[in-house]
This record gives sequence, structure tokens and C-alpha cells, in this order.
Amino acid sequence: ETASLFPNRMMLTMWLTGFLTFAVLLVGADARALLAQGVEDNHPPGQVLKLILKMRRAVEIEGRKEQKTYDRHQCWCEKTLERKAKDIADAKDNTDRLQTLIKKLNGEITARDAEIKQLEKDIASNKAATKEAYEIRKKELLDYNSERAENEQCI
Repeated sequence: ETASLFPNRMMLTMWLTGFLTFAVLLVGADARALLAQGVEDNHPPGQVLKLILKMRRAVEIEGRKEQKTYDRHQCWCEKTLERKAKDIADAKDNTDRLQTLIKKLNGEITARDAEIKQLEKDIASNKAATKEAYEIRKKELLDYNSERAENEQCI
């Protein structure tokens, strides 16, 4: 039930501090004056007042501890938020740079593919020309060898 009224310990601590302050004011204007008058040990209002003051000190101490913890956590959150925002901005810049590089490299790949196809056609053409030249040279060699043999027989 208190969890729904006070979502965190800090709020509970602040509420208790306020409540105890109100209780002290309700009991009397100056609690220390009442304690000094001897209304402390034997009388119920003095005992209640003493207990309330003790609780108030404990709540204030706990409140300071909670505030320090909260401040430390808040500082950590701010630093982490700054770092993550920078990391996100860097990642976006890197993503844009890499996308540009990918487009550039894809264009180069397309150009190289066309170049490769042209070179393959050139190689095929060169092979055909080489084969044709080889056949011509082979025929010429046969003709030469046969003429040479005839000329040698004639001599």
C-alpha cells in the first residue's frame, strides 16, 4: 500500500521528515524547551516527543544518504547519456560514410565486370587469330618442305 503512495524511498523519506516536523510542531512550539522542563522520561508526551525527535534525526540522516546515492546515480546517468548520444552520432556518421563507399565500390564492380567481358572477347578473338595464323604457318611449312624436297631431288 505504501508503494503506491511513495514510488521511491526518497519520497518516503521526505514525507516522513515533513510528518515528523509537523508532529513536533503539533506537540509544542519548541520541543527542546519541553525536554528541558523535564517532560521527558516519566510523561507520555515527553517520551513521544523524544521518540519523534530521534526518528526525525534518523530520517534526516537517511534522507542525506539517499540524496547522495541519487546524485551519484544522476551523474552516472548524465555521463552515460552523453556518451551514448556521441556513440549514436558517430555510428550514424560511419553508416553514411560506409553507404557512400558501398555505392562507389558497386559502381567500380560494374565497370570492372564490363571490362572483364570485353577482355574475354579480346582473348577469344586473339585465340582465334592465333589458331588461324598457326594453321597458315603450318600449311606454309608443309609447302616449303615439299618444295625443298623437290628442289633437293632436282639437284
